[in-house]
Amino acid sequence: MIDSPPRLSNPPTDSCRRIRQVCTPGRAAIVRLIALFLIGALIPERPAFANNILLIIADDLGASKLGSFSGHAPGVRTPHLDRLASEGVRFQSTWANPLCSPTRALLMTGRYGFRTGVTSAIQFQGSNSLGVREVTLPEILHEAGYSCGLFGKWHLGINSFQGGVRAPNVAGWNHFSGVLGGGVSNYSRWPHTTNGVTRENRGYITSVLVNDFLNWAGRQRGKPWFACLAFNAPHTPLHVPPSNLHTGDLRGLNPRVDPLPFFNAMLEAMDTEIGRCVASLQASSPGTTIIFLGDNGTAGIAANPDENPLRLKGTVYQGGVHVPLFIHGPRVQQPGRDVPHLAHAVDLFATIIELAGVPLPGNIDSTSLVPYLIDPMAPPQRLYLFAETSIDPFPCDSTRVGCQRAIRGERFKLIQNIGSRTGNDRDGPSDLELYDLIQDPRETNNLLEGVEFPEHEAAFEDLWIRLRQHHAVPEPIPDSRPFEKGQRR
Repeated sequence: MIDSPPRLSNPPTDSCRRIRQVCTPGRAAIVRLIALFLIGALIPERPAFANNILLIIADDLGASKLGSFSGHAPGVRTPHLDRLASEGVRFQSTWANPLCSPTRALLMTGRYGFRTGVTSAIQFQGSNSLGVREVTLPEILHEAGYSCGLFGKWHLGINSFQGGVRAPNVAGWNHFSGVLGGGVSNYSRWPHTTNGVTRENRGYITSVLVNDFLNWAGRQRGKPWFACLAFNAPHTPLHVPPSNLHTGDLRGLNPRVDPLPFFNAMLEAMDTEIGRCVASLQASSPGTTIIFLGDNGTAGIAANPDENPLRLKGTVYQGGVHVPLFIHGPRVQQPGRDVPHLAHAVDLFATIIELAGVPLPGNIDSTSLVPYLIDPMAPPQRLYLFAETSIDPFPCDSTRVGCQRAIRGERFKLIQNIGSRTGNDRDGPSDLELYDLIQDPRETNNLLEGVEFPEHEAAFEDLWIRLRQHHAVPEPIPDSRPFEKGQRR
């Protein structure tokens, strides 16, 4: 399926959202029972290939940090991720958003940030928190008979209308164990929230999250499950992980002076725990589909020697949006393949739903990647990728404050810089950058500043039209209603 121009966001019509918007708590229970009965009747019998699904998210891990995606990764040791990637399908041209909250909102809803309002990092109870009107991936799978658990980073807001500290549960996760905010100040002393109850935990967070997930998965007793293991690693603060989890020699080093060895040790520690997790699953839940994704590019503090730290996390340059993605599991035919075609983090929404054998909802921007898994000769499923970021809590369409948006095809990429950073009008064609990613993968030659050739001009016109179409999307309506107990599970 080829991408059509961006679709306008229409009011949701599915039963889940109707219940949350118009029902009083008393009536909601009755309507929900009716809705669940109707949804159950519409969902076909689960196909034989349906299985447990685990989505693993690394925090601040760009594609350049894994040899399977960059061709080189100096100083990095990730044997377990390398093995999983070599036994699955690697997507070599994958974008996420440049910051973590927008990417997590994409995964949860299958919708771009300009639709949900999540285009920048959420400040705990920020105005750009994920609205409860959005129908989420765990809600859809739960109604199809799956248990759904989130382990690790939430970072989509804890406003009162979201359910406060129970926001992940309100959003559809049957079980949540992890961190509500964007990170922790100490990997061995952190606020551990489990289904609305927060206590201090002094275990190493990377290991604790794997323990919590494995304990939960072991309690499902044959019921199909979908889990998200959202590590904080290798996000700052840079530190020395437990010695049994990495092989680096960090004696005498200071992370403020020499950050890379510490980043690499944290990444290796995460890899070690992923290896332990996968070994346990292979013994207890064989046939589990494992999806691995980086949520955005690497932070500038951990730039490789050949990378520009100002063009990594937080920007729409390749260093900020190009992330590792692979899928390992029983649907993969001819494993060990690379898919060169374009893919986006938003596509995991449709991919996971199809893997679960559940019909796709409408009004989404997500395109399933399953055709690539089952057919090595599958044609491109999308022709364009889109990403944006803003430095305030509002989408680029609603503010003149500095932000960036980008769109790319197979070869060319267009970047638009908007707002106060340049003083340019957000509707004008000025302050644009065009790159040929085949000839210039590091984006060093802005084609709009030099001699243009007909193919460059045609690419610019096409990408500019598609980028402008995003401007036509109405601003999302903030959902600031008080949270009503009983309307959400």
